[in-house]
Amino acid sequence: MFLSREISEESAARVRDLERRVARLETLEESGGCLNLIEDIQLSAPAASLTFSDIPQIYKHLWLLDDLLFTGSAGTGTAQLRMNGDSGLSYTWIRFDAGTGANHIGQGGVALSNEIQLRANTGRGGHHEINFLDYTATGKYRHALWKGGGGSMFFAGDPGDTFDDGLVVGRGTWENTVDPITSISISNAQGNYSAGTRATLYGLC
Repeated sequence: MFLSREISEESAARVRDLERRVARLETLEESGGCLNLIEDIQLSAPAASLTFSDIPQIYKHLWLLDDLLFTGSAGTGTAQLRMNGDSGLSYTWIRFDAGTGANHIGQGGVALSNEIQLRANTGRGGHHEINFLDYTATGKYRHALWKGGGGSMFFAGDPGDTFDDGLVVGRGTWENTVDPITSISISNAQGNYSAGTRATLYGLC
């Protein structure tokens, strides 16, 4: 009985907290909008991915900023984006790259893929600004729009990487019409991200 009462009180506290957050968001929305921090992840040790879980379903859109550090050689280090842990052929994406090397303009795209490829072949990772539009909606596909560049915002790039000082823009689609986005993961297809890699997720009204 004591355990049931304790769980009940905890649930009630969570409901009250959610009600306060919703009321605050409604006030901010009426005044012209809001930008709230959801989670800030910074790696203290190497890891193959970063994941935002249990994303609150009380915002209109999501805004993600990342700085992906990868100390591999040039031609490796592909950043992949997935929603809700879905690794099936549920995504489409298209991406345009530009850099300063001989092959200074590139493009890529996949009609059916098991991930959205943010950027490929960057020996120093990359940094991106990613917008997830209407992420709680069902009955339609969800889209991610991003822009960014090769290399880190804070560390010198790998001189052997053609696109390390370049830029990238792209659009990816998660072809799931049933589930809202409740988790987002960024992974490295060719190894681990280095300590200091950081990703920050915000909710927008």
